[in-house]
Parts: sequence; C-alpha cells; structure tokens
Amino acid sequence: EEEEAMGAGVRTFFMTVLAGVVGASPTMQSAAVMALARLLYEFSAQLISTVPELLPAVFALMASGNREVIKSALGFVKVAAVRLPQADLAALLPSMVPALLLPCDDEEGFNRFRSKVRVVVE
Repeated sequence: EEEEAMGAGVRTFFMTVLAGVVGASPTMQSAAVMALARLLYEFSAQLISTVPELLPAVFALMASGNREVIKSALGFVKVAAVRLPQADLAALLPSMVPALLLPCDDEEGFNRFRSKVRVVVE
C-alpha cells in the first residue's frame, strides 16, 4: 500500500512538471522536458504507462525548431526508448522515426543533431 501511495505521488508530481511544457519561453519548455526525462528515468516503474500518451506532445515540441527544446526532447525520447518495454517501443516506432528525423531536415540541423538521433535510433 505504501508503494502504491508513492507511485500516485510520483505521477502527481510528474503531471505538475508536465505543465511546464506549455511554458512561455523555450528555456522553460526545455527545462520541463529535461525534468520529465529525469523523472521517467528514476521512476520508470510508476510512470511508464504515461509515456505513450506523452510522446506525441514531445514530437510536436521537436517540430518547434528551437535548438534548446529539440535537444531536451531528444533526451526525453532517448530515456523513453531505454525504459519502455520492447513491445511498446516497437508499436511507437512508426511515429517516432519521422519525428526523430525532422530536426535533421536542414543542413544545420543535420550536423547538429545527427549524433543524438543516431544514439536514439540505435
């Protein structure tokens, strides 16, 4: 029962941090996504069920074009790829791969994010 209460508390805190993703500045959005990635990494057992619903929002942030936000979103996707069970990850791949390649569309983005995207895809 105590562990169940802790899981509910972690999910509540996760949802509170999630509110920062709609922040006014790219710095706030980036910080919120990095915090979510860290929470997911540390408390994956309690939060893993929220990831499939959250990934489309993270993919939308990657389309923003802001380097700071893209970098933190790539970090979140990397953590999600490591922590998600293989079956769930395989189901998300059709939407994940195009979203990961989006920052690499232009020449500058390709050079900047190529290694980060490669790590996530591998």
